[in-house]
Amino acid sequence: IFGQAVDETMKYEHIKDPHKKVPTIVEMCVDYLRNNALDIEGLFRLPGRNSFVKELKEMFDVGERPDFVALQTDVHSVASLLKAYLRDLPESIIPVQFYDAVRKIVVRDVEQSPEKAYPRMYQLLSNIPPDNYNLLHYLCDFLYEVASFSEKNKMTPMNLATVFAQSIIMPESDDPAILMGTSNVRTRVVHVLISECKNIFKMEYNP
Repeated sequence: IFGQAVDETMKYEHIKDPHKKVPTIVEMCVDYLRNNALDIEGLFRLPGRNSFVKELKEMFDVGERPDFVALQTDVHSVASLLKAYLRDLPESIIPVQFYDAVRKIVVRDVEQSPEKAYPRMYQLLSNIPPDNYNLLHYLCDFLYEVASFSEKNKMTPMNLATVFAQSIIMPESDDPAILMGTSNVRTRVVHVLISECKNIFKMEYNP
């Protein structure tokens, strides 16, 4: 599971459930956090227990579905597990070839004409692979929900964007100087995707 492309994971998932939209590990983490952690200060910012997160990763990698409640898992370890899964994807959720087009919409259009920018963003994102689109939609929808509790958890859309930008969007170059130089723009992109997800993601992508 860890380090495997989203479409490869979903091929396996669809054998068991043809209607599955996102990887089971993502669903399990999100469901647990939604039920137990939305009001926890520092959610996604504070680290979990490294040794326990490693154990959970190994369980998922061999096909197990650990019961977070029965294992008395702490919320920060589940949050760290979700971050680790996304971080270990071989490519960002938005494929690198879409980086420039997404960046241009955010930098050029969102502030000047949001009513036009959001449909353009939706149209553009509808061209990424469907498994990636569904994961992006699902994740941003959840992070929007997390941000709605920011008075308690202190995780605003911008704070969450800072945490997840590297997993969601990356430029084609892996040059450290370019990565550093694009960091603010990538965070801006993810901030828009989270804070405006209800305007951008109108529906699931079903090819």
